[in-house]
Amino acid sequence: MSELSAEPVRLVVWDLDETFWKGTLSEGGITFCGENRDIVIALAERGIMSTVCSKNDFEAVRDVLKTHEVWDYFILPSVNWEPKGPRLQSLIETIQLRPETVMLIDDNPMNRNEALFFVPSMQVADETVIPQLLSNPLFKGKDDRALTRLQQYKVLEKRKSDEVAAGGSNLEFLRSSRIRIAIEHDVESHIDRVIELVNRTNQLNFTKRRLPEERAAAEAAIKRLAGAFDVQAGLIRVRDKYGDYGFCGFFAMQSLPGGEKVLLHYCFSCRILNMGVEAFVYQILNRPGLTINGEVLSDPAGADSLDWIALADEQEQDGAPERHSPPFFLRGGCDLAAIDHYARMVSSEVTGEYNLVRDGIHIRLDHSLLTRYAIEGVPQEAAAPFYRLGYILDDFSSPLFARRRSGRWVLSLLADLWVALYRHNATGALIPFLGAPGNGLLNVLELPDTERQKIAANPSIAAALDTLAREFSYVGRIPETVFKANLEAILQAIPDGSQTFVILHKEFFGQDDTPATRAKAGIEFNRWMRDVAEGFPDATCLSMTDFVESRADIHPDNHFHRLVYYRVFEHINGTAP
Repeated sequence: MSELSAEPVRLVVWDLDETFWKGTLSEGGITFCGENRDIVIALAERGIMSTVCSKNDFEAVRDVLKTHEVWDYFILPSVNWEPKGPRLQSLIETIQLRPETVMLIDDNPMNRNEALFFVPSMQVADETVIPQLLSNPLFKGKDDRALTRLQQYKVLEKRKSDEVAAGGSNLEFLRSSRIRIAIEHDVESHIDRVIELVNRTNQLNFTKRRLPEERAAAEAAIKRLAGAFDVQAGLIRVRDKYGDYGFCGFFAMQSLPGGEKVLLHYCFSCRILNMGVEAFVYQILNRPGLTINGEVLSDPAGADSLDWIALADEQEQDGAPERHSPPFFLRGGCDLAAIDHYARMVSSEVTGEYNLVRDGIHIRLDHSLLTRYAIEGVPQEAAAPFYRLGYILDDFSSPLFARRRSGRWVLSLLADLWVALYRHNATGALIPFLGAPGNGLLNVLELPDTERQKIAANPSIAAALDTLAREFSYVGRIPETVFKANLEAILQAIPDGSQTFVILHKEFFGQDDTPATRAKAGIEFNRWMRDVAEGFPDATCLSMTDFVESRADIHPDNHFHRLVYYRVFEHINGTAP
């Protein structure tokens, strides 16, 4: 932290574990630091606010801070298991402070780097800065022993809470959708779908207990689980007024001695992201024990009662519309899963290829290079090194491009912006590798040993990192010439008579498009995509933000409300061939 260039601090964002207190709360024990509590109070009396950004259970944190009489000195605390970068970005937007006047104090260098990735101009420091805060000129503040500014922010906090409770346009959309779920307990009759949900979902897989990759072993494991007398298992089928999502979730719940129940598996497809299905199912299961593993996009345990979902009545009819639209072919990230669903309501042929996680390693099918390899093949000499990184032969093949049928093609190649490339030293072949999901451009070859150990706790990831270190060099973000060549090869491979829609990057950070929030890299990538698409008369570039009708439609983490994806689908489906 340089005092020469830094601006006076108006908001301190505190990490908790090993920063505000000693130890890790979720691991059973902490030592509370009374002097840090006194610093928070002293800062408030100077008009300098404090908040919390922590990966922890909200109730546990609140109880500790209330016990030590400091909870009410924090404004808009953010305590959950989601990535910190998007949360910090959203927090600063909500409080409406300039990022330069905000400081994150966090002992974890990866969290600090993630913060700077999402909010480049904010200040960051590790825990060693804490003892000098009150004597540091950046924290001089102004006399506010009446805590006037704190009270003003508490009003903002209440308003924000009421705004979230009110829901907005997306809530009305969900209520009008007539969402119904049914539970299929005969999971063995649908064992392929069970295996797929357990092993391929990630962002809504709360337990992440993967099955063996070998098919027979995975099937045997599920049959053992489903056959146990103390395990209740079910597949979740979801329908709404637009049609049938199919089996989108799976749970396996074990009854322990004494009557306690715990979830062994709890996972859902991104198709139902933002619908609240995972929270509704959790509630009808009577809130069993759930240990969330890794980063996820929602908190089933933290949701209030959901009045827009109900259990399906056996007498209800599907009411599915006639499906006369051309085939849909989609390839990319989970952003296409919602479009996939709506496409299935109008077309009898919909095929999608989406990102997956195998043995803890993220396989980004939404990277242009993997798509081009699926079309043209991998350089023969580079195949074995790529496999040592955790890839398999199927990652470099695509039924979509193998069959090459005419229809409506939707491509989302957003990973090129934020997932680093590595070059195989012997062949020069390039490959994307996501070493740190919170910061995909991080050069994992230069990580300190302590940080490398955190990423490489999984043996498969450790082996991949060893291969990278021995055989590969860091490239970083994909070069313009490589990306354009990839996209051109992809568009050329789409058969004549098709309509192709290429999803563009969001061109600003957060929820507001202002000069200060413009995303230069995203704007540049969009220019590249438009440059290539101009050479293909049947290719159209689509910006998701063109289908946004209110600020509430945009999520700080670059996802959108389901209503936006529905509008995009309507546009694609309504485009004349």
